[in-house]
Amino acid sequence: MSELFGVGHYIDGLNAAFTCIECENRIRFAVQIANDAGFPINLGDAIGEIVAELTVLIDRYGPRSVAAYSGTMACATFPTANPLYTALLDAIGTPMRFDPNTLDKGGKQVAQSFLGTWGAPAQGFDEPMGILLIGINPLVTYTGFPAGSPHTWLAERLDAGCALVVIDPRRSEVARKATVHLQPDSATLGTTHSYTVRR
Repeated sequence: MSELFGVGHYIDGLNAAFTCIECENRIRFAVQIANDAGFPINLGDAIGEIVAELTVLIDRYGPRSVAAYSGTMACATFPTANPLYTALLDAIGTPMRFDPNTLDKGGKQVAQSFLGTWGAPAQGFDEPMGILLIGINPLVTYTGFPAGSPHTWLAERLDAGCALVVIDPRRSEVARKATVHLQPDSATLGTTHSYTVRR
């Protein structure tokens, strides 16, 4: 049954994401590539070189030759990211702006246009009394919780009596703080997810 739910692929994806985030070789500073090797470069110098390359590109092919992609959390997590992104592209004069909705999540907008929106009033996402996390670790990925410090926010919510339920084969950072941690193995993970969705 696990093959029906793509459990092996799901587990591999979770492990790969965690490995990338924790990798010692992860680039955490500006790097200049030369002769197939990377060398640290001053951030100001890096920005200067990027500006020079963009200027040549725009002069030769026009503003539409510059395209940009804004991921969901890139703009949602950092308050200054979206204004900077918009100002840069406005200054260049390019309309080539892409995000998850334009590339791989267009179904969200299509579904909303067909089905409408939830009519009930908005719930207090920032002050929940219960949290269910399935296969994510917001304390490392910074996704799934309100913007800001996930550690501080979760500690405040748990101190206020919020129940945290985590379904994840891994004993991740967030799973260690869970009120209840369901740790299905790869053989039962798909069944667990299927049951959760149906309920």
